Amino acid sequence: MVTRATQLFVDIYGERARATTMVLVEEVTDGGWGIGGNVLTLAMLQGSAED
Repeated sequence: MVTRATQLFVDIYGERARATTMVLVEEVTDGGWGIGGNVLTLAMLQGSAED
C-alpha cells in the first residue's frame, strides 16, 4: 500500500514528490469502512474468502 500510494503521488506531482511523500496506514474498527455504499465487517470479509 505504501509503495503504490507513493507512486500515485509521484505520477501526479512528479518524481520530486517521492522523497517527501508520507503514507500512514491506520487500522479501522470492524464495520468502520465499506465499499459501494455498503458497510463491511470482518465476518463478511472472512466469509467471502472461504467461498
